[in-house]
Amino acid sequence: MTERAQWHNLGAMMRTARIKHRDGSGQMLWPVQRLVTELDRALPTSELARVRDQGVILRPWKRSAIYAAESGQVPSRELVELYDALFDYGAGTLVIVYENAKAVSPPRYRPSRGDDGYPLEGDASEFVCDVTVPDGLAVPLGARFTKIWRFRNSGTVPWVGRRLAHIGAISHFAMPTAPRAVLVPDTYPGDIVDVGVELVGPPMPGAFITYWKFVDPDGSPYFPQYPLGVNCLFRTVEGVPMPDTRIPFVSGERQG
Repeated sequence: MTERAQWHNLGAMMRTARIKHRDGSGQMLWPVQRLVTELDRALPTSELARVRDQGVILRPWKRSAIYAAESGQVPSRELVELYDALFDYGAGTLVIVYENAKAVSPPRYRPSRGDDGYPLEGDASEFVCDVTVPDGLAVPLGARFTKIWRFRNSGTVPWVGRRLAHIGAISHFAMPTAPRAVLVPDTYPGDIVDVGVELVGPPMPGAFITYWKFVDPDGSPYFPQYPLGVNCLFRTVEGVPMPDTRIPFVSGERQG
């Protein structure tokens, strides 16, 4: 998903979260006008008191800013945190999407490589499968598990000193805990390699995603035409048993 598409996805999620709040007769409880009025007057309503007690910033917002955020323009983090606390029960999902969209930047090229270009001529990768943890897998709150992807060196350049790096925001209480990068074993042309990262899910229900990308020792990405690389998408659900994440699962056709 491109950076622009991620912002539009966040805007759609913010809008959907808000319009889900309706009373018994089907009337929307939180249209944009009410949200603007309540924040501007700082009324001590139960909903606003609840999010204020959680440390969420309450400040006046213009309708134009809210409509712009819900239509896919880049919102402020304060507005995303307000929507998350007020309309998504503090699950952290909106904040995670915001942080990932903010952190994913256009691919960087190495001018020091000169006329050789980057990546190296003949360098190519092929995503083979998700070995463990299929997309959307439900795990308990705070579960620890290992996600493994399988890649093939489909080019003519040996992979030496390569790492699989975490692309996105630094972990906090509402996001998965993940290493910044893991070493990719040396892989020669035509060979297949499995690369795994250990993840810890947040201690709250929600849907979470982490993005990973091949980088060199300096952190510059290989295969910049695939800016997001591979990902791990999972759900934390209260009370579900821990699945056997060692079970192989084959799916997808993405690039590393």
